[in-house]
Amino acid sequence: DLGRELERAREWVAAGRVGAAEALLRRVTAEMAANQRTGDGLQARALGALAGVVADAVEARGLYEEVLRRWPRSPEAGRARLELARYFFATGEYWGALKQLEALREERPDFAGAAEARCLEGETELALGRNERAQFCFDEGLKLQPEPLTAAWLWIGLGDARRAQGQIAAAATAYEEAARGGGAAGGALPVAWMALAGIAEERGDRAAARDWYARVSAASPGHYAAAQQALGRLGGGAAVTAVGALGRSAAEEPWESRGAPTSTAVAGGNDPAASGMAAKSGTPVEQSAQWAVQVGAFSDRAKADALLEELRGIGARAEVVPREVGGRQVYRVWVGSYGSRDAAYMAGLDLADRLDLDFLPVQRDGL
Repeated sequence: DLGRELERAREWVAAGRVGAAEALLRRVTAEMAANQRTGDGLQARALGALAGVVADAVEARGLYEEVLRRWPRSPEAGRARLELARYFFATGEYWGALKQLEALREERPDFAGAAEARCLEGETELALGRNERAQFCFDEGLKLQPEPLTAAWLWIGLGDARRAQGQIAAAATAYEEAARGGGAAGGALPVAWMALAGIAEERGDRAAARDWYARVSAASPGHYAAAQQALGRLGGGAAVTAVGALGRSAAEEPWESRGAPTSTAVAGGNDPAASGMAAKSGTPVEQSAQWAVQVGAFSDRAKADALLEELRGIGARAEVVPREVGGRQVYRVWVGSYGSRDAAYMAGLDLADRLDLDFLPVQRDGL
């Protein structure tokens, strides 16, 4: 039953077994291509699901384009438009991203991910320096009653747009709304805290700034280094408290090997498709290091080695992990070893900030 196989692949992705899900989806799509009786809807689902898990961004783009070309009226076509827009945004092709998002609104006025699309449109407008347009997009996204994680990112985007226009008080209000999402805000929460810390520091409120930075330092490995640097700059005892939450100072432990803190954590969802993962409150870090951060997958070993050297140049513990996919050799670039998926995700945020890399938490076993 190919439909059941698709469901199994979805369950594996949710469980973190992305590599196993990819292998299963490749087999399923090959079987569907050979089976003339397979319905178009099932084929579109399978190809869209495969595009969502492949590590090579160029291959994923090709798969999404194939979904649009072959099944333009399928439910998966809307998601394909959004993911293509994300691709263009990530590669700096902002006008291409806006073109995809405009087509999505015209073709799918009832698209379930409309709030996500508005959020991405706002980020794209911010990247183009069109701050008023960006603010409009974030406002429109919030009117769509998005789920909590998307709402948090919309509030953060709105805060960024307001701040870019010099509306500092209004920006702070937006960041506070994002932080008010609490556990539902997931990975957005430390970003909101960092923004509030920055505003407090700009206003000269050193005590409030130290408090926000200490929260970030204790709860977010991905922003730990920046928060600790700010605490050192501001002085006071907050830095000591934050270091204690992780058990050692940044100087004693490289950034790429830090796990999620055990004493203070951010509650959040665990939806890998939304990348909204954060450490769950009160959940201790696993002792076994079963997770890594994948930052690339190449068919050319030389490209993998070049990225490896770049990562090692900033002190990251990186490695090239070969793997055969669909009869061809793929060289994956992994960073670090972590006791949980959440810890790997937060470390990936740090990498993305440093090198502007896409990343994916991956499980070492079963891939």
